[in-house]
Amino acid sequence: MSKADGPGLGSPFVAWTAREVGRLEVSRPWLARMLRWLWSHPQVVLLPLAAVVGAVAGAMRQDGDQVRFRAAGVTMLGPGMLNTFSDSWLQVGPLYLAALGAWSRLWQAVGLSSAAIGTSSAALQCVVIAWLTLFTARRAAHALSPRKTEWVVGSVLVLGGFLNQAMFADHPEELLLGVVAALAAVEVQRGRRTAAAVVLGLGAGIKTWAPLAAGVLVHGRRWRPALAAGALLALLVALQYGPFVVWGRVSSFDLTWVLPRGSWYSTLAGTALHIGWAFRLVQALLAGGAGLLVASRRDGSALAAAVVSVAVRLLVDPLRLSYYWTALVAVLLFWLWTTPTPLGRRLRVPVTVALPFLTWSQPLLPTPTWWFAGSVLCLAVPVLCLVAERSAAARRPATNAAQHTPDASSCDSPSSRSIALRWPIGVSRSSQGSPRV
Repeated sequence: MSKADGPGLGSPFVAWTAREVGRLEVSRPWLARMLRWLWSHPQVVLLPLAAVVGAVAGAMRQDGDQVRFRAAGVTMLGPGMLNTFSDSWLQVGPLYLAALGAWSRLWQAVGLSSAAIGTSSAALQCVVIAWLTLFTARRAAHALSPRKTEWVVGSVLVLGGFLNQAMFADHPEELLLGVVAALAAVEVQRGRRTAAAVVLGLGAGIKTWAPLAAGVLVHGRRWRPALAAGALLALLVALQYGPFVVWGRVSSFDLTWVLPRGSWYSTLAGTALHIGWAFRLVQALLAGGAGLLVASRRDGSALAAAVVSVAVRLLVDPLRLSYYWTALVAVLLFWLWTTPTPLGRRLRVPVTVALPFLTWSQPLLPTPTWWFAGSVLCLAVPVLCLVAERSAAARRPATNAAQHTPDASSCDSPSSRSIALRWPIGVSRSSQGSPRV
């Protein structure tokens, strides 16, 4: 573990690990080689575990939303394709339905039972989510400690209860979209706005709220590329949903939701209250606008903007179902384990350890108590990200001035000033204060 990695998992733990591996290299070199190989290939461990988590959850839920999603996907691949969204209950995207429908048709053709198809579909979805998590972690921490980030983020999502929670609730797409939002932010920080727009466009095909993270496209205040990427995102959304709107029958926007008893919304209303897509549009404007505002700062990361978008969406959501939290946990983990800010590095371990409590605390707490605690959490998470990045940004000018030398003319170049003003993911500072990638 390099100095650039920060506190990470803690110096005593790192020292103990290095000492024990050193002993193994002497006493059992073959075992040391195997452990080093496994450390370099987290997918060998985490993807099979994700498959097991998905298979167990899928086997236990044979009558939930996934059954209806697969049936709608099979319909989409048939002559009634354009009327797939005539059922207002259906709130997932065409890309997600088509994938589920293709998987179902493939195994129906060879005579696999409905239960086996459901179990295998759940296992495959969890493997895809775990793989995309590892891929995103590797790209986010490419210049810091990618393996550590892959192991930590992947292990928490796969083994911390979040993957099981999302799959058992029959909505793994929520967790998947949290990873998608993080990946889009990472691509923007790497200067790949077109790739980020494609990622968000494909995410919109999974579920309509993916474009709420589109504010990350303006990170760095490069307005022309951001507008071009936004246009590409809008085009992808139109291509996926347009045919159903123009030539089919779409009733998705007719759905209404009954507010849960004990929530702030129901308390304010006094009676049972139904909300529809008009409220969802207000929610989208608030979440998307907050992310856009944060992304347009002069300092800070695009991942922080993604965290803010997802947190605000959850803050104003009238339902806050248990699996909704998995998306926020995903983007927060990516920020925690890639941020170079001192505050973020100090808090990454305790926050990560505390996150799995979200998987069991909601059913145990009374609804009013959970709503209050959830609201505080939705406010505290973005405040943590913004304060950490702002305090680190305010500290840099004094550090740069103290370390500036007259003969270091290269520090006055536009590219050097760009690095000093903005943090790409994975950029750290050496002990001399110069940027190191």
